[in-house]
Amino acid sequence: MAGRTIALSLLFTPAGCGPSDARPPPLLQEQKCPNDSGCVGPPITPGDAAPDGNLVLGDAGSCAFQYSGEPRSGPAQGNVVELDSSALDIRNAPFMYYYGTTPLSHGSVRVEIERSGCGLATGLANPDGSFSVEGTAVGDVSVRLVPIDRPDLITTIHHFEDDPRLEYPILTRAALDDIFAMLDPATTPEPNKPQVLVNFILYYNGAPLAGATFSSGTNGKLLYDGGGPEAGPLGIGASVNGVARPYPGNTTSLTIHNLNNTRQTVYVSVAQGAVSMIRVEP
Repeated sequence: MAGRTIALSLLFTPAGCGPSDARPPPLLQEQKCPNDSGCVGPPITPGDAAPDGNLVLGDAGSCAFQYSGEPRSGPAQGNVVELDSSALDIRNAPFMYYYGTTPLSHGSVRVEIERSGCGLATGLANPDGSFSVEGTAVGDVSVRLVPIDRPDLITTIHHFEDDPRLEYPILTRAALDDIFAMLDPATTPEPNKPQVLVNFILYYNGAPLAGATFSSGTNGKLLYDGGGPEAGPLGIGASVNGVARPYPGNTTSLTIHNLNNTRQTVYVSVAQGAVSMIRVEP
């Protein structure tokens, strides 16, 4: 696939539809640094989520985010796989895949993808996990995987990338519990709360990257693997048990605190009772 494989390493611009206030205002830590210098400091506390101290979230159904590339046309395609592993290791050849995935075993998954007219285009994944959802996906939009007749799976939200061969894992609840048990301190995902999982990786080989941090507009508690206030050897960060609207939820912003002393704003869809999975290259 041409360009960068990792969608979240791109800088985003506001969507071209909906009112100008359809996206949340920048977090305090996302505002321009004085004299264009790098913004360096400790992880941001949940109380800094918005300039007025309140959580302001956009509408998930109104073209949540897009980058400056050309719009896609035609059906959005890909493959749903199951992720029943606490190991979020990634391989990067020929695309970024999670090692711990298996084919969709049974049940159905509803696939929802944002479209150019705003709102969600919907279809069902085939028994083998492949999907083709009619409608036009614009820019770097979200794909929501909603399990049907599979209480062991949890609604999982990703960024949609432009290649029909790509895999989109739907997470098992057991795997989410195991991942949260590896955080420091270990915690438990609460029902009807949004969860965000962030993989910090090296682009050239997909290896986990320690030392990065992020802040989240969900007001969830920020936790990492390892023993400190930053990603440990597994390169995992999480915003746990935060705040979001009921499904299909909201669009909110994350700030990645890069290791090169800069900050990068990215956007992610979140919803009550769902887990949002993103991977970034700080």
